[in-house]
Amino acid sequence: RGLLGTLFRAVEKASGRAAHARFVNAQRHSHRAECLNEAELLYGASHPNVLQLLDVYHLLDTKQMVLVTEPVDGGPLFERLSGKGYALTERKVSGFVKQLCLALQHLHSLNVLHLDVKPECLWLASRDSEQLKLMQFGCAQRYTDNLKVSQSAAEFAAPEMLTNEAIACSTDMWGVGLLAYVMLSGVSPFWAASDDVTVKKVVAATYSFPEEGFKAVSQPAREFISKLLVK
Repeated sequence: RGLLGTLFRAVEKASGRAAHARFVNAQRHSHRAECLNEAELLYGASHPNVLQLLDVYHLLDTKQMVLVTEPVDGGPLFERLSGKGYALTERKVSGFVKQLCLALQHLHSLNVLHLDVKPECLWLASRDSEQLKLMQFGCAQRYTDNLKVSQSAAEFAAPEMLTNEAIACSTDMWGVGLLAYVMLSGVSPFWAASDDVTVKKVVAATYSFPEEGFKAVSQPAREFISKLLVK
């Protein structure tokens, strides 16, 4: 069960194909609108690193919507990275970041912005795979000129999302830089004990590369992050 619906394993009778079916209570207009928006944006997407939408149903009798997607059984990426015995190297981080960039490149080519790039949105295709899947499209939007969105979770938001300024593809790329930072160091660049302080740090793009977390991180990796975490 998630914030928006309950997930079930499913099998298509005709083909035997496995799938996941997310049942969402569509009585509330906001939930119904979010599901329809997510389905519309995912409908044209077809990429190995983007969750694939297979079908959508509206159950009028139970007032539910069902989003049927490919099965993604590998669990959250960051759960794998923090698992006992998993050796995370800069080369492996580079591989995950590359997959995320390819996923976003595909979405951006369709004029779709994800707008919620954070650890919870990155899953692995299966338990024995390191194929990344970008998930959770509840915040995604079709890009238009001068598009503005707000974000309450400041730690993983781009500055323009906290200052009500226009967003663009660079908004998603901020998330790439942030996740690269977290994977390489194990800490969040903008975390603070106070939400107000976190907001100020994000808006000012104030962060550093502490020696404790970045001692073994190469200069090119630091430069990559620096080119993304800019206002």
